[in-house]
Amino acid sequence: MHSSRLPFATLVTVVAVSGISQGLTLPLLALLLEQQGIPTITNGINGAAMYVGTIVIAPFFTFFLHRFGYRSTLIISLCLIIFSTALLPLTSGLAIWFILRMIMGIGDSLLHYVGQTWMAVASTQEQRGRSLSLYGLSYGIGFSVGPLGINLLPFGLWAPFLAVGLLYVIGFLLVLRIDNVYPENIASARQLDNPYAFIFRYAWLALIPSFVYGYLEVSLNSSFPIYGLRIGLTAEQVSIVLPAFIIGSLFLQVPLGTLSDRYGRKRVMMISASIATVALLLFPAA
Repeated sequence: MHSSRLPFATLVTVVAVSGISQGLTLPLLALLLEQQGIPTITNGINGAAMYVGTIVIAPFFTFFLHRFGYRSTLIISLCLIIFSTALLPLTSGLAIWFILRMIMGIGDSLLHYVGQTWMAVASTQEQRGRSLSLYGLSYGIGFSVGPLGINLLPFGLWAPFLAVGLLYVIGFLLVLRIDNVYPENIASARQLDNPYAFIFRYAWLALIPSFVYGYLEVSLNSSFPIYGLRIGLTAEQVSIVLPAFIIGSLFLQVPLGTLSDRYGRKRVMMISASIATVALLLFPAA
């Protein structure tokens, strides 16, 4: 794993496709439901389906990884995503879309868990921050490009979903080229009676940024498109505004990862959180 660049390049490519998918489907489906006259609260609940899938699959992450290995688990996740993405334009109804988006969330969460774990294990201690920042950078690039797929709607409702599906198929073919690797068993983790209680007890602070990021991501990509339509923006204008939210992360992913390797994760996170807090407080005045 350390000597081959193929797994790394494959992970970066697949996570970029995942970013494109999430960056497109969240605002696109919100716009489609808004145009159908679906109430905002109902629209928001439907948008949360992807993250319900994350909660459902989370307890089984390690099972999949140890049972099937890195590559096979990636293949499972991609099959779930391709299946749900392909059925979205062929179906209608809030209940069906909720289930399909939940399946998409299960596959996407499994993909990210495997990708980040594999990359962290394959990287040395000195390069881990940089490697994970490149992972985040590739996702950010995909996420910022994704909303532009809304402009494919004039070619038909199926066009944006077909474009994302084809990208996932490419990622699937790339994953087939890498060797399957199984994670090493960690004895100390297996000895814990309740590993989740241990994590929440000792690492709760590290979980807060992930919670805030998830809240912000859903708010911007599910709620902002509705708000934009109601203040007179077109779907095309919304697709241009949404990528602006991710531009900062594209430029700062690698520098932050490198700085965290040099000066420590805690210090860099505190400074980043302080800047983000000030920016959010100033946002309503813009």
